[in-house]
Amino acid sequence: MRCQPHISVHPILPQGESVHAASVERILSALGSVKEVAVLGMEDPLLGERVTAVVVPSASFATTAPHALPATPAAPATPATPTAPAISATPTTPATLATPTLPTTPAPAIPSSTEAFAPGFSPLALCAEIEAHVGRVVDAGSMAPFMRPRRVIVCASLPRNASGKVVKRELRLQILAKGSSREMPTFDLGLTPLARRPHVTASKL
Repeated sequence: MRCQPHISVHPILPQGESVHAASVERILSALGSVKEVAVLGMEDPLLGERVTAVVVPSASFATTAPHALPATPAAPATPATPTAPAISATPTTPATLATPTLPTTPAPAIPSSTEAFAPGFSPLALCAEIEAHVGRVVDAGSMAPFMRPRRVIVCASLPRNASGKVVKRELRLQILAKGSSREMPTFDLGLTPLARRPHVTASKL
């Protein structure tokens, strides 16, 4: 028996259209630079729901992408300028005993883009590839224009349960909590998914 892809009973509704997340996920998964992807609908004041793609880049994308960011060379060390010893005009006082302090636990470091992803990885370059790929699929007639993702969020991993299924409820909470941060850089694609529909006017976008 062949396993059928899971299709949510609650599709994404951008401007009244019906978009099944699994259909968009299959199209984005065909891109070599995408390792994992989860598509969900996020609330939007104009569209009702925004088709949002959360992608995990492939391990090789940083080294194979033509727009990968080059490594920044380290700045040469500046020699220290010798300074003359300061002369105190007032007599010194006897040293006082320091008040003992309790050891503190350092706060966990927030991973930067170079720590969370591979060195040289460019989230913007990945989004450019996704936008170009989706455009080609739409032009070929294999994807309806209104299915195109309006927003792409890049992350290092997707939350999964014990059976390995992506937990979109938790993913949604992560997006709302972190927003566009170094851990989850977010990009609004320069796309107009409904522009090709003649009955949709620009004022509705």
